[in-house]
Amino acid sequence: MSGGRQLPGLSCEECRRRKARCDRVRPRCGTCAEMAIECIVNEKRPQRGPKKGQVKVLRSRVATLERQLSERLNTLELRTVGIDPKAMAVDKMLSDVEHDMSMNMDFNLPDMVETSEYRPTPLHTTPNQILLNSDWQDSETESPEGLAMGRQPDMNIIDVIKGLDISNVIWADLDLLYFDRVHCVLPIIHKRRYLAWAGQEILTPARLSLRLAIRAIAATVSTQFPGLSNILYTETRRILEASDVNDQGPSWVMRETPLEKVQAWLLVAHYELMCLHEQQAMITAGRAFRLVQLSGIYDVDRTYTSLAADTKASASAYPMPDESFAEAEEKRRTFWLAFSFDRFLNIRNEWPLTLYEEMICARLPAPETHFQNSVPIQMDFLPDVLSNIDQITHSTFAEYVVLATIYGRCMTHRRLSLSVNEPRIVWTGHKWPASMLERRAQLLLHHSTNMPVLDADDPMLAFSYILARSAIIYHNITTEMKPWRDIKDQMTAKIYESRAYQAGTEIADLAKTMPKHCCFKAHPFLPTALSEAAAFLVAHPEASEDDDSVEQLLNALRNLQNVNSLARDLLIKLEVRNMHIAAGAICS
Repeated sequence: MSGGRQLPGLSCEECRRRKARCDRVRPRCGTCAEMAIECIVNEKRPQRGPKKGQVKVLRSRVATLERQLSERLNTLELRTVGIDPKAMAVDKMLSDVEHDMSMNMDFNLPDMVETSEYRPTPLHTTPNQILLNSDWQDSETESPEGLAMGRQPDMNIIDVIKGLDISNVIWADLDLLYFDRVHCVLPIIHKRRYLAWAGQEILTPARLSLRLAIRAIAATVSTQFPGLSNILYTETRRILEASDVNDQGPSWVMRETPLEKVQAWLLVAHYELMCLHEQQAMITAGRAFRLVQLSGIYDVDRTYTSLAADTKASASAYPMPDESFAEAEEKRRTFWLAFSFDRFLNIRNEWPLTLYEEMICARLPAPETHFQNSVPIQMDFLPDVLSNIDQITHSTFAEYVVLATIYGRCMTHRRLSLSVNEPRIVWTGHKWPASMLERRAQLLLHHSTNMPVLDADDPMLAFSYILARSAIIYHNITTEMKPWRDIKDQMTAKIYESRAYQAGTEIADLAKTMPKHCCFKAHPFLPTALSEAAAFLVAHPEASEDDDSVEQLLNALRNLQNVNSLARDLLIKLEVRNMHIAAGAICS
C-alpha cells in the first residue's frame, strides 16, 4: 500500500471497519487488493457533525435536567433537616383526595373538629408530637406492668384516617388493586387469610399498619386515588413507630414480633423507594431487616429438619400440616423478599449486606398457586439449588431468589476484588458466578418456553429474566476493574465483555416490549437494571453499531418515572451524562 497522499473521495467500508488509512484508489484500494476482497464504497454516507440547531437543543436539555436535579437535591436537604416537603403541600393533597373521591365514589369529608372521642393528628406534626398525641395509647399499655403482660391496644379505623369517612367499597377496591398490580412483584400476602380480617374495624397495631401499607401502595398505582397514598403512608408510619415505643418493655420480657409488623415495614420501604427516595427506603429497610432477625422467620423450617435429623429420616417424612402450610409459607416469602431487597438496595452503592446466607434455614418459596390455595409442597433449600447447576425450581419467586443470591455473591466478589491484591484469587473467583448466571438464564428461557414480555401475567418472571442479564453486566464490570495476569485472562475478559453486551441488548429488546400501562406492574427495582444496562452500552460504544438499544432503555425509564421515583432519578442522571458526552463530542 502506498504511503503517499490520499486521493480525493471516500474511504472504503473495509478500511473503515479496520480503522486503517485508505488510499482511495479505484476500483480497488491497496488494502482490499492485498487481501483480495471486494472494495465497497458507500457513496450515500450521511454528513458528519451535528444537525443545524442541535447544539442549542442539547444545551437547553442539559439546563432543564440540571434544574430538575437541583430541585431533587433541595428536596433531600429539606428531609435531612426534618422537614417533609409533602407535608408543606398538605392542603393541595387533601383537595386532591376530595376531588378523587367525588369523581368516583360516595365520599364525605366530615368537619375536622376535635372531640373527646376523636382527635385527629395533624399532618404537620413532628414524629415526637405524633407519639405524644397517639390517642390509642392508654395508661395500661404505657406502664411497665402493661408491657410486661404483653397487652397491645386495639385501634379503630377512624383514628387513622384523619376524619376521612371513606366507603367500604373504596377500601375493597384498593385491596383488590393491590393483589392485581402489586402482589405479583411483592408476593408475601396470602389473599384469603388477609381478606378474612381486613374488613374488621378493630385490629391490633400490626394488622392495622399492614392494611394501611397495602392500601397506600395500591393507591400509588391507582389512577383514581393517587392523592390518598401519602395520607395512608403517613398513618402507617405513625402506627408502626408508636408500636415500637410500646414494645420497649423490660429486657427480661421476650415479646413476639408479629409477622404483619415485619410485612408492614417492608411494604413501607417499598413505598418510599417508589414515591420518596432511595436513601429513606434504605433506612426503613434496615429497620425491617432487624425485625426479620428478631422474629426468627429466617429459621422457619428448622423445626421440621431437626425432627427428621433426630429420627434419622428425611425431611420429607414430616410434611407440614395443611392448616399451617399457608402460615409458614407466608413467613418464608416475607423473609425471602427482605433477603432480596437487601441485595437490590446495595447494587449501586456497594454497601455491605445485612442478611447472610449462612443464617438461613428456610425453604425456597412455593409456586403461587400452591401458596394461595394452601396446597402443601416441599421446596428445596437454597444451598441444594446452588450446588446443582441444572436444577429447576418450578417457582418463579424461587428462581428470583436464586438469582438475587447469585447477584449478592457477585457483589461480595467485587468487594473482595477491590481489597485483595492477588490477581490469581480474583480471576479464579470469576468463574463460578459467570457459569451460574449463564445457566440460570438458559433455565429461565426453558421455564418460560419463550422470551417473556413485560406486560405478561407474570412480571416477576420477566424481571428475573432481566435480573440474570443485569448480573452478567455487573460481573463483567468487576473484571474490568482488575488487570490481566496473562493472555488467557485477556481472552476471558473479552468473552465476559461480549456476554455483557449481548445481555445489555437483550434487556433493551425486552424493555421495548413494555407498553406504557405496564408501569403499574413493574418491579420496584426494574429501573436499576435498566439504568445499569444503559450505562454499560453508553460506556462501550465500540461494541454497538447504533444507539437504538440505549434509547429503548431510556424510553422504558421514561414510562416508569411517573410511578417510580427511582426511575426518575436514574433517568435524570443518565440524560445529563449523555448530554455532556454529546456536547463533548461536538466540541471535539
